[in-house]
Amino acid sequence: MSDEKLTLLSNRPCKHLRSKEMFYDTGDQTQADDYASGIFWCMHSDNCLGPDGLPADDEDCTATNNRECYER
Repeated sequence: MSDEKLTLLSNRPCKHLRSKEMFYDTGDQTQADDYASGIFWCMHSDNCLGPDGLPADDEDCTATNNRECYER
């Protein structure tokens, strides 16, 4: 497997991570979204914190951060 594919797989967010942007289609995904909130929550804990007490966001909730609650 190429290094690029490994990087993409390791940066995949947890399946429990949610944001409002997941619920609408902006069409062109390459442009910055003017309405992006940057607010995330965890469906596992139903909170802005994961079950481990750490913030739920697109940078921390990845396989590379070794969080116990992470699920692919």
